[in-house]
Amino acid sequence: MGRFTALIFGALIGAGAALLYSPNSGERNRELVAEKLGGTFDQVQQLIKDPDAAAKGASEFMQEAAEKGQEFVQEAAETMKPIVSGKNDELREKIEAARKRIAEQIAKNAESLEEKKDEIEEAVEDALDAAEDAIEEVADKVEDLLEEAPAAEEKQD
Repeated sequence: MGRFTALIFGALIGAGAALLYSPNSGERNRELVAEKLGGTFDQVQQLIKDPDAAAKGASEFMQEAAEKGQEFVQEAAETMKPIVSGKNDELREKIEAARKRIAEQIAKNAESLEEKKDEIEEAVEDALDAAEDAIEEVADKVEDLLEEAPAAEEKQD
């Protein structure tokens, strides 16, 4: 069984089930079916009589569908442009704010480092002064010892 045959068979079964479960009366259902079949039968006869017109109609339908699809895509793109543009502007603002915060933090860190540098320089100067004082004390003691050494040698002799 071909796909088309299966499709027709499935459509007929679906239509039969719809009629069985329809809330309309049987008479109303028969009227509806007759109307639809009559319109469809007329359309099928017209297509059989003029297949070129049918092909042209199908072609026009496809072209119209393609145009509507293209219009839909263009409308969607136009709708999305302000949203995307707004998001781009929002992201640029956030990036600029982040840059400012980073620059401020770098400036604070530089100030802190400058303060630490000054503290270290003072500590080094204090340490050098203390070392110089200690060296002078040691030098004085060595000098005193050297002066006392000849005197002690004379006493031993």
